[in-house]
Amino acid sequence: MGTMFGDEAIDTHRFCDRFKQTASTMACTNKRRTLEQNIVPTEIEIEQPEIMRSIFVVLALAFSAVCSQAQGMPGGIMIQDPNNPEYMIKAWKAAKKVESNGDYLMIPLKVMKAQSQVVAGMKYILEVIYGESYCRKSGSITPAIMATHCRKKHGGSRALYSVVIWEKPWQNFEEYTVTKIRDIAVGK
Repeated sequence: MGTMFGDEAIDTHRFCDRFKQTASTMACTNKRRTLEQNIVPTEIEIEQPEIMRSIFVVLALAFSAVCSQAQGMPGGIMIQDPNNPEYMIKAWKAAKKVESNGDYLMIPLKVMKAQSQVVAGMKYILEVIYGESYCRKSGSITPAIMATHCRKKHGGSRALYSVVIWEKPWQNFEEYTVTKIRDIAVGK
């Protein structure tokens, strides 16, 4: 809290203090009393800790909102564009892990959903439609050969799979977990 007086009162005090020894001392004393009685101190109350706390909270919330919209929470799952070719490449790499009862390999047809998460490395969570191909299951086929030679079998089975890829590039580590979500009827 602070108290403020007008400039006129301060100047009058200085004036009267200079001329105390003169005959006008009585007049100065009376003028000083009159001014002090008529001047009402102006009090300005500012509770700085409360205002600073409020400003801090508002800024923290604004910063948090901007960060969460721009990049997501650190370690949180971030939605990605499923049309990014990088995710189709990952789906092809996971194709050998897709379990099916048929004699033919399942190949990725479309990435429906893509998410990423920073973990000890990077984790990708994809939802991919796989369809039966004309390529027979064999232990020696690579994803590159599958992508160039295996074509979708017309009328073949199709299913939606969850594909989780955990990568640690500095250790040359990739782990694929593929889980069937549901079958998709032919023609859908």
